Amino acid sequence: MISLIVPTYNERQNVAALVERAAKALTLTDQPFELIIVDDRSPDGTAEEVRRLSAERAWLRLIVREGERDLSTAVVAGWREAHGDILGCMDGDLQQPPEVLTRLFERLESTGADIVVASRNVRGGGVSDWSLYRRFISWTATLMATFILPGTLGEVRDPMSGYFLLRASVIRGAALNSVGYKILLEVLARGNYRRVEEVPFIFEERALGESKLGGGVVLKYLAHLVRISVETREAVRIVKYAAVGLTGAAVNFVALRWLIELRHRRLSEAALAGVALAILNNFVWNEVVTFPEARALDPSALALFRRFLAFLGFSAAGAVLNLALIAVLIGGLNWPLEPGVLAGILAAGLWNFTTNSNLTWRAWWNRKTLARAARADVAAPASLRLSSRFDSRSASLRDSKGGRVSNVEASGRSAGAALPAPPGMQLVPCALCGSTPSEVLYRGRTSRPPSFDPKSVCCTSLGHGEFSNIVQCSACGLIYQNPRDDDETLQKLYAGVDDPVYERESEGRVRTFARLVERLERYAAAPHGGMPSALPAKAGAGGADGESNPAESPKRRTLFEIGCYTGIFLEQARRSGWDAMGVEPSAWAAALARKKGFNVAQGRFRDAHDLPAPFDAVAIWDVIEHVPDPLGDLRHAYAILKPGGVLGLSTMDTASLFARLAGRHWPWYMRMHLTYFTRDSIRRMLEAAGFEAITIERHQRIVSLRYFLEKASSLLPAPLSEIGHKFAAPFGNVYSVFQLGDIMNVFARRPV
Repeated sequence: MISLIVPTYNERQNVAALVERAAKALTLTDQPFELIIVDDRSPDGTAEEVRRLSAERAWLRLIVREGERDLSTAVVAGWREAHGDILGCMDGDLQQPPEVLTRLFERLESTGADIVVASRNVRGGGVSDWSLYRRFISWTATLMATFILPGTLGEVRDPMSGYFLLRASVIRGAALNSVGYKILLEVLARGNYRRVEEVPFIFEERALGESKLGGGVVLKYLAHLVRISVETREAVRIVKYAAVGLTGAAVNFVALRWLIELRHRRLSEAALAGVALAILNNFVWNEVVTFPEARALDPSALALFRRFLAFLGFSAAGAVLNLALIAVLIGGLNWPLEPGVLAGILAAGLWNFTTNSNLTWRAWWNRKTLARAARADVAAPASLRLSSRFDSRSASLRDSKGGRVSNVEASGRSAGAALPAPPGMQLVPCALCGSTPSEVLYRGRTSRPPSFDPKSVCCTSLGHGEFSNIVQCSACGLIYQNPRDDDETLQKLYAGVDDPVYERESEGRVRTFARLVERLERYAAAPHGGMPSALPAKAGAGGADGESNPAESPKRRTLFEIGCYTGIFLEQARRSGWDAMGVEPSAWAAALARKKGFNVAQGRFRDAHDLPAPFDAVAIWDVIEHVPDPLGDLRHAYAILKPGGVLGLSTMDTASLFARLAGRHWPWYMRMHLTYFTRDSIRRMLEAAGFEAITIERHQRIVSLRYFLEKASSLLPAPLSEIGHKFAAPFGNVYSVFQLGDIMNVFARRPV
């Protein structure tokens, strides 16, 4: 079966024609098919139009996403729900002619390829009526990808294409974590494939609707390139190449000075000798350090000589480019000497790396060459043949990319099939759907760190980047940590928490929680199922201390907070007229909350059964990601709420732009965070617990500049981190809102 995914946003004018034309093309393949429209809740009624069309078309399916608007993640969401063994995607604006689908399938079947891309950049392909500016933008984007990701792109001429078919096995076991509009880049970086074919097509002009291309899209694309480069460790190759270039410059300089000053050679002779020695130096180091795989695949003297000739030719061309650009900039445009020379050096460096990484040492990424080598090496199993030949020098290709070299080995690895968990840890199923198969997004350290003590799970923990494995459920897409620390360990750790930094930073928490009380009151006062209309007057607002007066408030609203820590939110709720209580696992924090006059039980929420329920509201701020069974806790929260009662929670958003661009370096990937939500997954978990989601919005946190700088410094190496902490100390009284868009407030209601 062919499953074609079409992401849409405001494409109502195009969707009927797209469905009709795509169906005709897919029918010609003589294969069963399904067309899945993934709509990001378009305000123009795209989803309603698809529902109308699907009434008479059993093969047409609709997925409507809440709170997300991103083409790449929409495609992944569609693939996750697809039934086909051949998957595909295309845009919904009809700029990519659906009729090409037939040719894509024919090429897939006739060549045995794993991926077939509709390409504008092969013979017969192109664009219909683009302006020179738009053509330049497209060409520049492709060139940048070629420079930054030569190993990812291989021989694909149009990596910017969003129109392709692939076998489902290509992404089975691959943890796709894309951002922006270029899902093909993610597939090429993480997929399990050997052969890519390209079919020419003409990219047409949009007839109806508006283009989604803008400055934000361009920035996402650039950030996506950089993130893939870092995660696949191709960035390391660029750094190595640059470092080798610096050694060449040093060799050139030393040779020039020695020949002129000590050997009394003429400048022209010395310069020529210096350049020759630098080229030889650079070739040797690049052969050994930067691109060792090419030499391992073909160590013959003839191949070595061919690579040297190619390197010599490209380096000579780079030198000509360098001198020509310097002459134009300084002699023709009157640039100052230093900027002109620097521009020439940078241009030559870009030329040299792009040509040499893509041509001279192409064997390190060329899949056809690797496949031939794998077939020839019959002494070892297929999944081990090449990986055994490249040892640790190619670990970046094996582990980070899912296998430029040992792709078969990496694909399909799941946390559920991993080795037994280390002592004190456990392998767990998905907390949302209960499935065990999962793909590893980011591999961490599965052994317990020596410093793993209660300080590692306190609210102000600095354990950023310390985790086991961050995995994604293969069935529903939930992201979680696996393996994780077992329940007994977690209970002991949280019970032993004390957090003086939190107390020091209490003023920022007071300001943050005052805003959250206001938000919670708005939704608690709204009609059941509706949005807030007006903020109700605070009970007892005229009191001397801002707290409610029981004589003036005959019926006080009740609130229960899960994980109330030291009771700062409970204080703000009491000031607004709520009768508030809570539960807290930390003995230290629970004692502080009780000193403030609150009824706070010490322990886990799952063990809190004798509560004066039902409550008007339940709050779970920055807690749901810490608990071993978030769905179970949400169901318990549902049970203690009144019908019509409101739930407020905050948690991290892994689908946020900052989280996806940061990748494994996102600071909230921490050992104490067990589950990571997106707007879609938290909504689905709330619905599974019985709630109706009201709204999801960005969280605003007020912290001191000192705290922010300390957090940022903790991401640096130890000596720099200590300096950063000392630098931050004077800024304890400077408060500001810090919002990176990666934390969300979620409000939901128990239906009446």
